[in-house]
Amino acid sequence: MKSLTYIQPEGGAIPELEVPLSKSVANRWLILEAIFPKHIVKKQLSEAADTRILREALESESTDIDLGAAGTAMRFATAFFSAKPGAVTYLYGTDRMHERPIQPLVKALRSLGAEIRYEGKEGFPPLRIYGRHLRGGEVYIPADMSSQFISALMLVAPATQDGLLINRTSKTVSQPYIDMTTAVLQQAGITVEEDDNRIHVHGKPSGVVEMPSEGDWSAAAAFVAWTAVSGQSITVKGLSNESIQGDAMLIEWAEELGVEGEWVDGNWLLNRTHIPEEDLHLDLLDHPDLAQSIIMAAFAQGRGGKVTGLNTLRIKETDRINALVECIRMLGGETTDTGGALYWSPTESLNFNGATFKTYEDHRMAMALAPLAALHDITIDDETVVVKSFPKFWEEMKKVGLTLS
Repeated sequence: MKSLTYIQPEGGAIPELEVPLSKSVANRWLILEAIFPKHIVKKQLSEAADTRILREALESESTDIDLGAAGTAMRFATAFFSAKPGAVTYLYGTDRMHERPIQPLVKALRSLGAEIRYEGKEGFPPLRIYGRHLRGGEVYIPADMSSQFISALMLVAPATQDGLLINRTSKTVSQPYIDMTTAVLQQAGITVEEDDNRIHVHGKPSGVVEMPSEGDWSAAAAFVAWTAVSGQSITVKGLSNESIQGDAMLIEWAEELGVEGEWVDGNWLLNRTHIPEEDLHLDLLDHPDLAQSIIMAAFAQGRGGKVTGLNTLRIKETDRINALVECIRMLGGETTDTGGALYWSPTESLNFNGATFKTYEDHRMAMALAPLAALHDITIDDETVVVKSFPKFWEEMKKVGLTLS
């Protein structure tokens, strides 16, 4: 349990904060590097716990692999070890991980010849996997639960006999993450063709490729939220305005919070120009990882709103919709959630009554709560959860005057 206190730094210098490397980009390259070790040269990787967990899993000689709370690692490792002939692997994680569905991916892999057994509840980890050479060909999978199922299939497609023609049988969520997977595969020299609801992945790397890295746009949402709530200008280092990450949409959406971004010497300078008077209305179906920071920032600005496209937030590290509802109500706001949408109304003054804010074992919830400290000292129950994606988050926030005690 830690208290967050904000004291604006003296002097007129604009703080410079740096985002971590993208775990999403790194995790995709790690799978390709494990499949094609002679073709992919490993470069600097994200320090995020999720990336470390996946890297250690892929390099492990153990038959029992603990993936903790790393959802991406669970989905990607399930596909990888299914396509690794002769490997017998037991994949498990936290109690919450064993509540996160994986049946659509398992069913698709089984249709390609994979042997996977549920070691607990049907449709959920833990899993026992007997690796085989998958035959490839056509595969069908729903796309409305998690884009990671699609990405996992795409990444192991080059390890199959004939590549994969992936048929999506429902509306796709988080399409930009699939686009990111496409970009990584193409950078590695693998062919990806997308036509309506079909994705054809085939071929293998033709040469040696150095694994590129990018700063994490999802993490930058916390910095945009800080400027939106505090009014403090900051410079964000490490981002690319030509990123393959879909969450670079933040460049446009910062304006929804009254924040103007400008590129200066390769860095992103953020200034709050105003607090918008109108309610916030956004569809985050393709960008769910931005939801918590954007919603909490708008509420802290004294605005109401309606955000749709939150369908996948129920099965993340926590039920993120429920977490947002509880925090907003704790601060005196009123909310309504209807499955994939969240409505909230503003309150004249936020109710900081000394209660401890829960982070719900969720890194993005902890980062979304941080800007509240610009308005009033707050206490959070677990500051360590940020290690999942941004281990140095609190160190960076010290630069703006936010301290943990």
